[in-house]
Amino acid sequence: MPEGVPPRVTELEDLVLKTDEELSQFCCIAIDDIHLLEGRDQGHMWNLFNKMTRVGAPLLMASRLPANEVFPEDPHLRSRINSGLVFGLDPPDDQVRILILDKMARDRNVRIPQEVSHYLVTRKSRNVKELEKVLEILDRASLELKRRITLPLLKTLEMQGKI
Repeated sequence: MPEGVPPRVTELEDLVLKTDEELSQFCCIAIDDIHLLEGRDQGHMWNLFNKMTRVGAPLLMASRLPANEVFPEDPHLRSRINSGLVFGLDPPDDQVRILILDKMARDRNVRIPQEVSHYLVTRKSRNVKELEKVLEILDRASLELKRRITLPLLKTLEMQGKI
């Protein structure tokens, strides 16, 4: 690979150079971060899309932006991308995070009061993975101390630097 060329560019180019027969061996191809594609890479994306359509294998793409914003100068590539199943994922709002936290607690057979869930989501973290770690710490502390999970327990663990 030439020095200074990002691996994804070379890999995308390598895929485009494959024959239809070679591409048909793939069950699908997934490309992340298409919003980072520039110039020549966009042409490779166009060619790969056409080849994958020809061989009947799906091309999965992910981007932080919709195709209209990623490829404003290329209506053909935009139309190709938008011709498939396209959907956007938005991060959950606080109410949804509270529901997710409550579901994670129920899955652990743990009871967590609404005020604790609300406190965690609004004052600790909006990241669901981090909330899951805090729930694990609360569950463990609750069992060790033989106390229910409450706001006072949570604040005690905070003061001790455990959360």
